[in-house]
Amino acid sequence: MLFRFVFVIAVYCLSLPSTADEKREQFSFVKYGNVLYFHGSPQNLYIFGAIESDDSFELRKALRSHDIRNIVLASPGGNVWEGLQMAGTIFDKKLLTYIPQNSSCLSACSFLFFAGGQRIADGELAVHQAYSA
Repeated sequence: MLFRFVFVIAVYCLSLPSTADEKREQFSFVKYGNVLYFHGSPQNLYIFGAIESDDSFELRKALRSHDIRNIVLASPGGNVWEGLQMAGTIFDKKLLTYIPQNSSCLSACSFLFFAGGQRIADGELAVHQAYSA
């Protein structure tokens, strides 16, 4: 609920008139592997795309560099080991996890979602059974 309120405020602030430089700053971002940090959304990290090798390291680097409270997820899953490592970090930091409307958090991404101190799913969350040959 709190995240939705903050999200609405952020969208409203982005719609306010500003100079071209201010708009450019709002939409500029830093990429940490598949983890994105947008300057116009300073308390959020966005995890888009497949979870790949070294993404857990990149997540920790992003968390050290910014005051993050929320993780926004839209991922088809990927590397299970990296997903579990990232989930441990999210759990330890008690971050809110959020799946936006019209987005999916699938497979290994679900570990990240369930690790959140608070969890909001407006989009699709799908898990499956892991197996070993």
